[in-house]
Order: sequence, then C-alpha cells, then structure tokens
Amino acid sequence: MEAEERNRLSKIKNNLKKELAAVEEKIVHLEAEKTALEKSLCDPQTHRDSVKIKELTIEFKAVENELAAAYALWTDLSCRLEEETSMNSE
Repeated sequence: MEAEERNRLSKIKNNLKKELAAVEEKIVHLEAEKTALEKSLCDPQTHRDSVKIKELTIEFKAVENELAAAYALWTDLSCRLEEETSMNSE
C-alpha cells in the first residue's frame, strides 16, 4: 500500500474516531438527562401538577428520540470504523 493511501485511510479512521467520541459523549449526556427526567416523573410531588407532568413527558419523549438517533449514528460510525480498520489490515 502506498504511503498516500495509508495516510488517506488513517485520516478517515481518525475522523471517524473523533465523531464516534463526540457521539458517545452526547449519549452519556442524554442518558443522564433521561435518568433525571425519569426520577422527576416518579416523584410524587410531580404528580400533583398536571402541567408539570405534561412538560416532563414531552421532554422525556424528545430525549428518547434524540437518544435513539444518537445510538443509530453510533452504530453507523462504529460499522464504518470497523470497515476502515479491516481494509487497513488487508
């Protein structure tokens, strides 16, 4: 494999690793946010305020949707990184 090609593949791999790290960080943040919302939704004090329950439920669903998208992106990036890594091994 020529040096140029190795450098190009290395750059692609490094970019994928950076993107993957950023997505992992976002997932950690979203998981923490989801946990906090679950805790709030389980709090008996919250159940006394129907408006608060609605707001928290809407926010919870939004976080769940963001989380699903982040996990899908993580899966895609992981697969692409694995493909690039296996291409470099050949």
